[in-house]
Amino acid sequence: MNLNIFQWHSVKTRVTIVTLAIFISGIWSLSFYASQLLRQDMQRLLGEQQFANVSLVAASLNDEMDARLGALEQIATDVSPSMQGKPADLQRYLEQRQVFYSLFNDGVFITQLDGTAIASLPLSAQRTGVNYLNRDFITAALKDGKAIISRPVMEGMQRAPTIVMATPIRNVQGKVIGALAGVINLESPNFLDKITKGDANWETYFLQKQNRPNRPKQRNYLIWKIGPKKHT
Repeated sequence: MNLNIFQWHSVKTRVTIVTLAIFISGIWSLSFYASQLLRQDMQRLLGEQQFANVSLVAASLNDEMDARLGALEQIATDVSPSMQGKPADLQRYLEQRQVFYSLFNDGVFITQLDGTAIASLPLSAQRTGVNYLNRDFITAALKDGKAIISRPVMEGMQRAPTIVMATPIRNVQGKVIGALAGVINLESPNFLDKITKGDANWETYFLQKQNRPNRPKQRNYLIWKIGPKKHT
């Protein structure tokens, strides 16, 4: 009699244990599946948010770059061909356009056809008399007649990373007679601070203007890296 009771209790215990194990396994599996879904949703939402932020910053960057390159092209158009052989007149011309100069935190300069700078702001940059024909951005403006935004290059007395925008200066016949360049020092306060709202957790770098043969009038700028800075 006691043996039957023990066997009955033994079977009941086994069934209970198995049922409990199945229940716990089911709960664990459901929790694991739910956590995986939650993780995927969070990753998707964070990715979408980051993409939206990057797109917004990239659009602002395009606008700022367009404004500066457009101003550069307009000033180059307004340069009188008769000034090209008169460095003093060109220097005065630049000095009278402080608003334009303020767009480029490391100054502006004008070169003649051989690539030698003959007018420059600020004077402390000591660019006058320096030949820039070995720089891609001046070669593109003088030889190819194109407005260009350079890759980041080490320029200036401080050898700071800079971006140079250059555009050709033409005479009334449309022939290139010089170049006008604006310089942006990436290590000094610049328009990127406004775009990223001064957030030290963002880092932004440039690439050259992207060529769009099917949309020649549309300027698009690629970015090397733009987004939250990774802390190590």
